[in-house]
Amino acid sequence: MKKIWISPVVVLILLTATGCQPQQKNNANTAQPVAQNCDSYVTIIRAGRDAVRQKDYDQALGYFRSAQLVKTKDKKAAALIKQASFLSTASKEISARHFSAATAALNNTKKVADGDSSLNSSADELLTTTNKIKTSYDSYANQLQRAQLAYDQKDYSGAQSILKVLIGQNGIHDHSYTDIYIKALNLYVASLKSQQENNDNARNSSSISHGSNIIFSHSTDNKGY
Repeated sequence: MKKIWISPVVVLILLTATGCQPQQKNNANTAQPVAQNCDSYVTIIRAGRDAVRQKDYDQALGYFRSAQLVKTKDKKAAALIKQASFLSTASKEISARHFSAATAALNNTKKVADGDSSLNSSADELLTTTNKIKTSYDSYANQLQRAQLAYDQKDYSGAQSILKVLIGQNGIHDHSYTDIYIKALNLYVASLKSQQENNDNARNSSSISHGSNIIFSHSTDNKGY
């Protein structure tokens, strides 16, 4: 199900409508900044953390930006914004199979000063996932490369054997490996087609050769008569 991203402006409107708004100054001469409603800030931060747990990092980023609008110049909100931004970047890099860039973004998540431990934990979890995906991706890519080599050497049966194992693995159907899966299917079909063409050519050559032998034999048998 597609998740709905809530913009900071919408969040502030909702909070204002429910009474979650900045408190006004009691003394116009005071040098102290306007006190912010703590309940609204905590509510938004909690919603952002929940979005991170659900791996919806873009929505989490929106919540944390909203929290910063409610409580301006807040170091915690600023840190959460940086962390959520790194997590969002890492997630996109993983989808693009840019594993080094994803790892760098996740490590940066944990380096943010005043960062949140729950987001650090999410970064560790995503880092484990990244390494796991990279290991599987490299393994699948290696199998595909071996199948391609066999195909190039016209060892179509050998290519098909490798591809059957590759295509039959459960993990290959994950969206992280879509490009390899599609290439494997295309190569498998190509190997079947090439093998069939070779067989047809071999049969045609055999028929022509057999016909030539019959004609030559007939001609020899009738020589001198």
